[in-house]
Amino acid sequence: PRAEALPRTAAAAPALPAAPLRPLWRHPVEEFPAGQEIFPMNGKPALLTAVGKQVLVFDLATGKVLLSRREEADVTAVHAVPELELLVVGRMDELVHGYDFRGRRRWTFRSEMHPDVIATGKAYWFRTYPGLGGIRAIADGPFKENRRQLFIGTASTVEILHADGTLDQRVRQWWGPCCQFTMIRRKNGENVMLVGRRHNGFHHLGILEASNPRFPCQGFWELANPEHFVLGWIGVVRGHIFYEDLTGDGRPVVVSDLTGVDNRIAVWDEDGKPLRDVPLFGANDAPARATDKPVSAPMPVRDTRIAALDGGRIQHIYCVTEDALLLEFDPQLRLCRCTALPVDPLLLAAFPGMNRLLVGGRGGEVVLLDETGRPLAAGRMEGTPLWCSQEGALAVVSGDREIAVFAASPQRETTDGPETGVPSTGGE
Repeated sequence: PRAEALPRTAAAAPALPAAPLRPLWRHPVEEFPAGQEIFPMNGKPALLTAVGKQVLVFDLATGKVLLSRREEADVTAVHAVPELELLVVGRMDELVHGYDFRGRRRWTFRSEMHPDVIATGKAYWFRTYPGLGGIRAIADGPFKENRRQLFIGTASTVEILHADGTLDQRVRQWWGPCCQFTMIRRKNGENVMLVGRRHNGFHHLGILEASNPRFPCQGFWELANPEHFVLGWIGVVRGHIFYEDLTGDGRPVVVSDLTGVDNRIAVWDEDGKPLRDVPLFGANDAPARATDKPVSAPMPVRDTRIAALDGGRIQHIYCVTEDALLLEFDPQLRLCRCTALPVDPLLLAAFPGMNRLLVGGRGGEVVLLDETGRPLAAGRMEGTPLWCSQEGALAVVSGDREIAVFAASPQRETTDGPETGVPSTGGE
């Protein structure tokens, strides 16, 4: 029989708490950033992001701008490779630049669509089609012969680069902009890069094996019970592709939050064998089409995180939904808690070992929660949040009006102005 979907209601939502949650620092922006990453730079955590044509690196603790570089075209993807002291910047004009940590250019690569994609004549999947242009994602990891390589995601194409920016291999992917990468290791020790696409044909993952990256090699979409499987053309996307050891036994699994015409959490082993899944609620509309510029297009499953909030070995899965619910699942996908939230949630951060969660709301609200979902403190940022990254006790929330950094503890009331801690840099 079909699995029962979870209830879409919980106890009445609590009011926003009176305790203030003020950003440690904030930086104004005029549009949604293309993305953001936290990475170690000169021994300290730094934030890499890009807004329009501007690439920015901030000191995460203070908000000081460590690097500011203006590109000739809009930036669509950024990625840091600390092991190589490399910042990789992908642009709408299909160029990829590699810079050192001082902003000096090391190399340039011009991306191209795989010729087999062009040969299909399906122009609605080409990078020239509205919403599918530019470099959509950049990743790295140990790959062929365990050497660190770069992965460039574009429309129906993945390009594997050497560390010096030269092309190793170009692999086609059916269909959609390749914008999600997660490296896993098979039981036999082989490195495998999983590739996800938002605005896709179907929601299977591309599987690039280090020994022979090729097409078609795909999976990680079947479910343990075939009766649970929901298929929809351009109908399902993944919020995340996690590779985590949920039970602390040294055996990581692949976890995804599916949303669209099917909404569920699903788990597979490293070889793509489906292990278990849980439906969150019934079918919804198909996902919005891809866009060339980042936009806020909330899905039924808004955001998901995996963490051991108590600092132990067992990790739980937390997700926030369009019904303003916080759901918590154990490693077997048994529902542990369903809590109503005081805001319409878009983003979620989890703080391992601190028993804290943080939710970003559609109206710019930022709410700190305890491990049960009880609100502890509330603040606000300008605009609509789109990205959330977390490092230690700090969470970076970015939207179309500002980038703001919050700590996983409420601040005392002060008379020093709207922020406590280090004030905003306010500029480059």
